[in-house]
Amino acid sequence: MLDHISYTQINTYLSCPLKYNFQYIERIPWPFKPEALIFGSAIHQSLEHYYTGRKESRNVPINEMLALYDASWEKETSENEIRFKNGNTRDSLLKTAESMLETFLKTVKPGEILAIEQSFSEEIIDPETNENLGVPLKGRIDLIERTKSGIAVIDHKTAAKSYDDERVANDLQLTAYSYVMSRQGHDPEDITLRFDVLMKNGKCAFQTYQTFRTPKDHARLFKTAKSVIQGIKAEAFYPQKSWMCNGCVFERECEKW
Repeated sequence: MLDHISYTQINTYLSCPLKYNFQYIERIPWPFKPEALIFGSAIHQSLEHYYTGRKESRNVPINEMLALYDASWEKETSENEIRFKNGNTRDSLLKTAESMLETFLKTVKPGEILAIEQSFSEEIIDPETNENLGVPLKGRIDLIERTKSGIAVIDHKTAAKSYDDERVANDLQLTAYSYVMSRQGHDPEDITLRFDVLMKNGKCAFQTYQTFRTPKDHARLFKTAKSVIQGIKAEAFYPQKSWMCNGCVFERECEKW
């Protein structure tokens, strides 16, 4: 029984339906967690702490952010095996995190903070036909700010390379956020969608990418979600070979399949 769907579920199915099956249907435990996932989550918690402090009109020093980062690593390593790549270690990644967070603090210019980790649950309705999928879209928005140009809906990312225009223009996660805001009474044209990206390779940098969505994008999101839900209900689970297979937590199960 599919009682809801998230952007992550949709994206997982689009990337590899068999992985979706292993993760969400069979719920196979992960034998390890990739370092990139743990690193990104730890940075995310540090940024959440920063914005919580700013919402309370408090300056947040880097030592507090690093303490959150380290606590996240401690929790994960006590519960999971962590698989490192490219010669990285916990200590080397801590140094990278410190450089990234220092860059963030020097560069960030927050607006009025309206919401942090805002949960949502919205029906998925075709804006052109009013067809309702009957399966709500659930998730959380990292940050919502009021800026000089209006409302900004922001997702935090860590990345090894810069984003290109096509990715930003077509990213389904930002489309989902725009759709959710429209369901909550906002005009899509009044919403700025933003990726705030901390670069982790070479010279650390904090990059911002802005874009917008229209009702046509929302209609495409509806059709994409509808197709994915139909595939899940039909148990259309098959492997999709790609660069993401390298280091996949379900590699062994995929080989057995």
